[in-house]
Amino acid sequence: MFYSWRMFQRRGEFSTVLSGGRLFQHYLVDQFCKMEAEKLSYLLQNQQSLRAENYTALRELLADSGGPNNESEAVRTGRLVVLPSTYIGGERYMRQKMHDIIATSNKMGHPDIFLTMTCNLNWPRFEDLSYRDSLHRISQTFALES
Repeated sequence: MFYSWRMFQRRGEFSTVLSGGRLFQHYLVDQFCKMEAEKLSYLLQNQQSLRAENYTALRELLADSGGPNNESEAVRTGRLVVLPSTYIGGERYMRQKMHDIIATSNKMGHPDIFLTMTCNLNWPRFEDLSYRDSLHRISQTFALES
């Protein structure tokens, strides 16, 4: 929360952090790594409260993976840590998202087109906008042109 508060510019306030150029980018990467390490540390320390021992499908996957024959052998080769599906970037998260998109595709039909839109802030119609009005005006422009 603190890091996200520091990342945004406020009117009438000079921010040394935001004016750092490449040093600001380095700061962002360091803080992101720090937050990810904290999340992983929490998950490692709270396996009991996450009820990681109840993931039967994961145990079956370990048995069928051609790796360790049982859980005790897996624990000897390393520590068995279960990442919940809420951990963004984990294998269970990716599998859940894949199943969600397959279910959506089955229900709604396969997509016909993949469309992305970009905005050039140097367009003449955006040059005279203040920061406060810019996001609203940009969204209006794209709504009119699309």
